[in-house]
Amino acid sequence: LAEGARQAGAVLRHVRFGQDASVQHAAHRWSADGAVNAGEMEAPDVKSIVSQLHRKGQTPLSIEEGRSSKLTAALQTELFSLGGMSQKDVLAFTRSLATLMNAGIALDRALEMVARRQTSQSKAAVLEDLLSAVREGKGFAAALEAHPNVFSPFYRNMVRAGEAGASIPDVLQRLSHHLETSQRFQSRFRSALIYPAFLMVAALGAILILLTVVVPTFAPMFEDAGAALPTSTAIVIAIGSFFQAYWIWLALAALAICVGLFTLNANPAGQLWWHHRALSLPFIGQIWVKSSLARIARTLAVLLENGLGLLPAMHLAQGVSSNRAISAAMDGMIQDVDHGRGLAAPFEASGLFPALACELIQVGEESGKLDPMLHKLADIYEEETTTTLERLLSLLVPTLTLVVGLLIAFIVSSILFALFSINELAT
Repeated sequence: LAEGARQAGAVLRHVRFGQDASVQHAAHRWSADGAVNAGEMEAPDVKSIVSQLHRKGQTPLSIEEGRSSKLTAALQTELFSLGGMSQKDVLAFTRSLATLMNAGIALDRALEMVARRQTSQSKAAVLEDLLSAVREGKGFAAALEAHPNVFSPFYRNMVRAGEAGASIPDVLQRLSHHLETSQRFQSRFRSALIYPAFLMVAALGAILILLTVVVPTFAPMFEDAGAALPTSTAIVIAIGSFFQAYWIWLALAALAICVGLFTLNANPAGQLWWHHRALSLPFIGQIWVKSSLARIARTLAVLLENGLGLLPAMHLAQGVSSNRAISAAMDGMIQDVDHGRGLAAPFEASGLFPALACELIQVGEESGKLDPMLHKLADIYEEETTTTLERLLSLLVPTLTLVVGLLIAFIVSSILFALFSINELAT
């Protein structure tokens, strides 16, 4: 074995890879005297590592999974994909590949050109693995299947539909447009929440500092004066003393609540319960329904445009909603579609979606123009969701500012009233 390893060149002995972070590998190389030397490399999965090593004339002996920290797992967001490519990276890759293939460049050559431009080793590893699989004779959709953490089932099925219709460049163009629209919508949604969240954190911090640091410094002065304090001052001092004495227990209680909510959300049954209740909340429920409807309609439109049947398109669109209650309701809708009821009737029977959406879908089915009607429906509710959210936040920000200002004014004025009372007694 050692002789064979020396002839093959470098040999990978141990490989560590993470399920929720970029993959790190510890490589051991045989030297001329048969010794093993260690090194490290990155890749999204084991298959990618093996492919890279084989291309370099190296032979893997064993692979060991490395554990990423829980903090790393908690910090994973949509901007940092599990497979080493973010959603923005996937969008850029899709757009570049579509442009090159529409210019008449073959798929393998286009993949090679895109992979060569990558500066990140983890991104390049994914694209090189795709290139290797395509040159080995696999279909593009089959190559994407090896990276489920990077390319969603929707993405892979779109490519598979394009391969069946010999229209991969067109499919990639539509995919890039769909990804760009979805990311723009999500970005606007998140950006609208940044300022209120920052304002809330800053306001709570200011109030806690006043109650736990500023107010307690005046308490000994008021006790020495021996005068009866105004009711507002007594309330503020009592609250400040309570926070100062029991802040550890309050922090632990807050932490316990956060852990409980996280556990509830991590449990499918608990998440379904919470998401179902959230749909009945004023404003929030309607925003969630409309945003989910927009994503479902956009996904269905793109899939139907590329020749996918309505039933498999419904199965794929079911996973794009972030609300589990809506996804669960789509199980019954899928059964209705399977029984030949069309699309409008199941949407209306669910009782979740606005009447206008059901009517537009029905018009699209009757006119034979369901795809453009679903695109129009997605445009309407994306814009309506954004408008509703902006109006809500335009009221929320001044309301929060007013409430915080009144609380701070109450705390400060109560202290000032007590100081004035002490001065009057002293005179």
